[in-house]
Amino acid sequence: MTVFRTPDGKLTQFDFGPGGGRDIHVSGSELLSEDRPWGVRPRKCVPGEIREHQLASLPATHMYLGRTKLSLQDIRSYNDLQQQHYELHRNDCRHYVNNLVRG
Repeated sequence: MTVFRTPDGKLTQFDFGPGGGRDIHVSGSELLSEDRPWGVRPRKCVPGEIREHQLASLPATHMYLGRTKLSLQDIRSYNDLQQQHYELHRNDCRHYVNNLVRG
């Protein structure tokens, strides 16, 4: 997740994850089934969503990355162009945040 502070001091958090806030679970039997070579994992792609929340304060453990010239509307426009499928290790929250803060 990433948090942006607007000029008026409001904190807006953006995060990307599986739709409905659910998590993806892959059981050990799915990872090591007889018809799949050891270590080859199934692709687990589900509908994703970009979440936006207002925060009262930053979490105690956070990392400052820097400033941006992007407005919240710029970020929302960027979000509208993102792939809306969530796949762990291929298109997940880390990919979303890394691409957003590089932009």
